[in-house]
Amino acid sequence: MMLGYLKMLLISIFIFILVCFFPSHAQDISIIMSEHSAVKQLNAEQVKRIFLCKDRLTAQGERWIPINLSAHNLVRKSMVDQLLQFTPFELERYWYEQYFNGVSPPYVLASEEAVLRFVSKTPNAIGYILSCHVGAGVKTVYTFNDNKLTSKLCP
Repeated sequence: MMLGYLKMLLISIFIFILVCFFPSHAQDISIIMSEHSAVKQLNAEQVKRIFLCKDRLTAQGERWIPINLSAHNLVRKSMVDQLLQFTPFELERYWYEQYFNGVSPPYVLASEEAVLRFVSKTPNAIGYILSCHVGAGVKTVYTFNDNKLTSKLCP
């Protein structure tokens, strides 16, 4: 009986220490474009329409090039859940219907580094990465926060 109580006390102290000394903070996710883009800022609805290929042309009449991360990437899951407001099943069904209407889903790149490089060099490309990974050659046109992602994803 006493051993069980002691064990629970030690576990509680350990959890308390983890929470106090290793806090997890919500992560900002940046929607990025080339620093040379004429676009200064977008809102959530505009980003959603671009990534669902409902808006396929920029205000200048050029084609948007939305870029996704792989389906298993946590940042993509956040994008789909919070910004697109789809479940993975709903998104799959959406793209299945779009495909038969002649609309292809966004290109997929394997990493945030690949998205950063591609977007920085490609006019009208638009992607998303953790804000802590935004670097030279790109600018943030929209930011949203995901309190499910922790700071462990950023150095």
